[in-house]
Amino acid sequence: MKLLRRLKEIQLTILTMSSSVLIAACYGAQYAGEQISLVVGRVTGQDTSDPVENVEVCLEIPDGPDTVRTCATTDAQGNYEIVDDEYLEQLASDRTSKIVATDVDGDANGAFQQAEVDIPPANLPMTVDVEMEPATN
Repeated sequence: MKLLRRLKEIQLTILTMSSSVLIAACYGAQYAGEQISLVVGRVTGQDTSDPVENVEVCLEIPDGPDTVRTCATTDAQGNYEIVDDEYLEQLASDRTSKIVATDVDGDANGAFQQAEVDIPPANLPMTVDVEMEPATN
């Protein structure tokens, strides 16, 4: 009975490990990477320096003809943290990328224009604070 239970445990372990290897092989090692903090910062209103909540903040990194994009949303203090895997950290190290901040809740916290901040090739993680201009009607 104990031997049968142990054999089932070993079989489950082998299946789990095989699945991980298969996922990495099919979708690339970049999807199997450890999750790390890439960019942190704070979004504020340009006129008031008050924090802006519910802003979508995206890190956009060119990758050949495509753009890799990963996003976060600001909290009540305007803080955000973009988390992804080591692949994007490596990708951003040798090319210019940008932070794009977009007001996604309309007038709920005041309306703001989209803001962009260029980031030269850099070693991540890094801090990028963004000031947003009020929207004009």
